[in-house]
Amino acid sequence: MSWRLSRFCLLCLLPTLLACAQRAPRTAQQPATPESYQGITSYLYSRMQSYQGDVPKAIVSLQKSLKADPDNLYLKTELAGLYAEEGKFEEARGILKEVFDVDPNYESALLLSGRIAAREGDLDTAAGDFRKILQADPDNNEVRMMLAEVYVARKQYQEALRELRIVERRDPEFLNAYYFEGLIYAVHLSDYSRAIQAYKKILVYEPNYLPAPHSAICPCGCGSSAEDCVTLLQGEEI
Repeated sequence: MSWRLSRFCLLCLLPTLLACAQRAPRTAQQPATPESYQGITSYLYSRMQSYQGDVPKAIVSLQKSLKADPDNLYLKTELAGLYAEEGKFEEARGILKEVFDVDPNYESALLLSGRIAAREGDLDTAAGDFRKILQADPDNNEVRMMLAEVYVARKQYQEALRELRIVERRDPEFLNAYYFEGLIYAVHLSDYSRAIQAYKKILVYEPNYLPAPHSAICPCGCGSSAEDCVTLLQGEEI
């Protein structure tokens, strides 16, 4: 392998941080009470604390919210997400179990569960959680990308490519899918011709496109533009 391709691989394999769980709206309206207003106030304060980087205070505040509204699955999932941000995955999983006992298909909880599982290397659980989301929401391209990443981690490259092509068909301007496809061909399959084809699809939309990292095990959090990748790989083909 040449020094240019080695540099390309190193850039492509930079790790990304665990992303926060996506937020899901509550599905049922509850009567307004003094306790619920108190819970909302405490919850909003917890989010403010979290965004300021004070996650432990945010956790305490969100726990107060749940005392006022103990059956709120959204708040429970938020609390699990805060524990995950702190790296306290056991606590996060315990709270998620409470959510799943009530609603096994609660999407934001499944997303967080999958990301935690991927972070810890439990790829079967991660794949199962992401597939369950896609059964209910097949147009969720971000989750389909995460499932493709799980397949790559399991060295199931054709399965990953299958998921990426579904994304590309449904949204031709979802450029991260082409970028990820190019990485699979270049780094894992050494098929530089197909990798170049994938990157050239990006150039139609955005010549200086840079990939956006989006999950715990994403292998494409690198810094090379699609144009640079094409130039580099064309050199490998010679």
